[in-house]
Amino acid sequence: MGASLVYLEKPITKKETTVGQGLGFRYAASSMQGWRLSMEDGHICNPELDKTGAALFAVFDGHGGVEVAKFCERHFEQALLTNRNWESKAYGKALEETFIAMDQMLMTPQGRQELHQISIDNPPKQTPLKRAAQMSGIRANKEL
Repeated sequence: MGASLVYLEKPITKKETTVGQGLGFRYAASSMQGWRLSMEDGHICNPELDKTGAALFAVFDGHGGVEVAKFCERHFEQALLTNRNWESKAYGKALEETFIAMDQMLMTPQGRQELHQISIDNPPKQTPLKRAAQMSGIRANKEL
């Protein structure tokens, strides 16, 4: 029963799609909730990241919660652009350090507060407890 607490009986296949164009190319990104109780992913589509012609496309998979994915969606780009390795064109190292910086930011009191606020701003359509009650035939109350 455990896995069925975080998955729907059938997937939600409605897709949200973003399309655009950058410096000599076109792009599209599409997201779908699927089997999860709510959409948990975040993404970045920035075809003109800086004046060098760089673009940034990223998917942040929620893996059981939207909070960290949305946090990274909000902060990754700026952290990357201000990384000293980005400025010196060591892009691989800049990306690596930016991912580590996201982890460090999440651990701060401000980061934890922002995660909490994201969870408030993005409540799941159904919680695992309500799903368990539904599967058991128990009428869920507001406290679940």
